[in-house]
Amino acid sequence: MDRFAPDDLAVLQRLCAIPDRKTGGPGNAEARDLICAHVESLSGHSPALEAFSLPAYVESSARVVFDGGSCAANLLDYTGRGRSPAEGPLSDLRRGRRSDFERTPVEGRIVVFDTSDLRPRSRQIAWASAAGARAVVLASRAASAAEFGTGASPDRPADIPAVSVSGVDAGLLRSRSGTPARVEFAFTSRTVAGNNIVLDLAADADAPTVVIGAHYDCWSHGAQDNATSVAVAFLLLRWLRARRRTHAYRFVFFDAEELGLLGSAHHLAANDTSRYACYLNLEMVVPAGGGRLRAVAYSGDMRRRYFSACHAARMGYLPLPLWPAYRVLGMRFPSDVHHFYARGVPCLTTFCASPVRHTELDTLDRVELRRLEGVVRLLIHTLCRIERTR
Repeated sequence: MDRFAPDDLAVLQRLCAIPDRKTGGPGNAEARDLICAHVESLSGHSPALEAFSLPAYVESSARVVFDGGSCAANLLDYTGRGRSPAEGPLSDLRRGRRSDFERTPVEGRIVVFDTSDLRPRSRQIAWASAAGARAVVLASRAASAAEFGTGASPDRPADIPAVSVSGVDAGLLRSRSGTPARVEFAFTSRTVAGNNIVLDLAADADAPTVVIGAHYDCWSHGAQDNATSVAVAFLLLRWLRARRRTHAYRFVFFDAEELGLLGSAHHLAANDTSRYACYLNLEMVVPAGGGRLRAVAYSGDMRRRYFSACHAARMGYLPLPLWPAYRVLGMRFPSDVHHFYARGVPCLTTFCASPVRHTELDTLDRVELRRLEGVVRLLIHTLCRIERTR
């Protein structure tokens, strides 16, 4: 039960063929309808839609202009509220750590630095704005493609523009440190509709509920982030339908994760979570584009009740506690698991490395599908432990 059925694989391929599944767009609606139809065929029940609305950038453009040329860029959502070109000398801030800002004056400058999972770009952009920078240019982890993403939150947009450029273009800009440059950008902001897809597998009336979630929105083809996780959810749904269950199960395919974890925030605000026994978050379940790290992060109560770190290690996944991200690094985990963790629901999340995440290079041919067996066995082992606890 650790391999895709042919129709699951066909849906995965169709999802990855949609070029843009960003919330509010036609590709997102196409993906929603495709998932709903397949979930109904697997379960025999029509899933429900949780509709919500949110402000979002629906069209944007950007480029960085310098003496002798320019390079294409992607404007990060919720940045550049001032809506005007930003001009100033380029300044290479290396990794963009807080100590880099403390050592290097950036007032009136356009700062260039690396993206990092350990330093959320929203914090980096906030540091740059507080230090008086005119604009932020983030170096993509992909050599040939700029990254998409958010640079702030819809309720607290950033005043300065933040753009991503390819790794090669970032190197070119860094070589021109100290020379004048200009960040040109434009965007349209309006309210768009989001839809979470919810399917319940009922059990006894008093049975606690296990939630299994994966977001289906993405910036481009989104094969690793997050179509393969959606397909793994299909496989887990098949497995649960074929056995007697002591728990109720709720599958949620979240929308608007890429716009700031908004779909999961809406779900938890709109539902009674008192009976949620735990949450399994399927996010970037296998590496892609040359990435090697395979990790699964967990809350302490999840490990005490349902999750075996030793088994995860045997399946090739590095087990990591969630609490250091919050207490030591001062960040929230950048996935839908965050809101469940913040509410005290026992939870775990997969999270695997990729230099192509959030770029147009996140296509199915770059995902190591052969490695799916390990994560599926890990998740099924966890579900078996959950079923034995009641």
